[in-house]
Amino acid sequence: MRLCIISWPLNNSLSGQVFLSDVIKIFSKITEKLMVISQLEGSDLIRDYPNVNIINLSKKNKKNSLYFKILNDFFYQIAVSLIIFKNRNKLDGVWFYGSATLIIPVICTKILKKPIYFNILGIESIRLSNCYHGFFSLMISYFLRIIEQAIYKMADKIILESGSLVAFGHLERYSQKIIKKGARFIDTIQFDIFKQYHERDTVIGYIGRLSEEKGVLQLFDAISLLQDIDDGMRDLDFLICGDGPLLTHLQEKKSSLINEKNIRFTGWIDHSDLPKILNSLKILVLPSFSEGLPTIILEAMACGTPVLATAVGGIPDIIQNEVNGFLIHNNSPESIEKGIITVLSYNDISSVIYSGRDLIEKEYGYERSLKRFQEIIK
Repeated sequence: MRLCIISWPLNNSLSGQVFLSDVIKIFSKITEKLMVISQLEGSDLIRDYPNVNIINLSKKNKKNSLYFKILNDFFYQIAVSLIIFKNRNKLDGVWFYGSATLIIPVICTKILKKPIYFNILGIESIRLSNCYHGFFSLMISYFLRIIEQAIYKMADKIILESGSLVAFGHLERYSQKIIKKGARFIDTIQFDIFKQYHERDTVIGYIGRLSEEKGVLQLFDAISLLQDIDDGMRDLDFLICGDGPLLTHLQEKKSSLINEKNIRFTGWIDHSDLPKILNSLKILVLPSFSEGLPTIILEAMACGTPVLATAVGGIPDIIQNEVNGFLIHNNSPESIEKGIITVLSYNDISSVIYSGRDLIEKEYGYERSLKRFQEIIK
């Protein structure tokens, strides 16, 4: 099969580049020719393979204004569509990876009568409506919803990272074309248990983008509640890894806490450093409003780090509460606080840790993921 993979403009999105790198690694094994189109800046994650042609549409000196981003996205889609049209006789299908904003290339692919595989990583319209409540945000969310529905109708197959996204994304009407389990994989050699849980200091971690939809504001309010408890909780250490629009605000918020010295920001971290960091944590907290299937929870489970996460998106398909991780049903500060206390005081934490590791080895190792991708293509 000769396939084209199209991602949304990744630019400096390291997590997005990790995802794309994983997909390329698998598809390079099961396709005759693979073309990959994206926007990448300074990535050393996207490796060369003999049968893979990577077309990088990145441009230098980009501005950060919303207007420029919208304009850049439009011209990116036009450029992608022209490449698809030019190579129409060399392609047996097009795999859209992760963004329901790529409406122009999808229409182009449909006109050319090429199979459309649409791999959903998250529902952008739901993320916006859950996290932002201004009129402008709601209008964008409504507009995105229309685009998403149009793409879902045109797609030949819709690939989800987990079955829970069917109900979460209101995708029931497309059940005939949905494949409910994608092929995310974790390098279980790189991500392994190098430091036993009982040897770790009591450090609570957050790893991800510092933005409203990730629930980091609620996490900081939960930290304040924990520091008000007059026992060992007051001296808990917190490690905040990531960058984003809320970084400055969170650093200011830190100064208002009782024990601000117990909170450390690392900035964005290289993916190769994640196993070491995850092996230093007693808990990874992911209090998001909306998610697809976050790779970081799979990587944490592989490293023997208990995950405390909100039951949104595909997370409930992975985490069984008090079996291989811990779920909270909302991300209020009180729920996060209670969840952290539950994990730290849980009597059978070893069972949770090794159940999580076992799941990753069985379901998300390379060979298993390769087989799932082969089944999807068939």
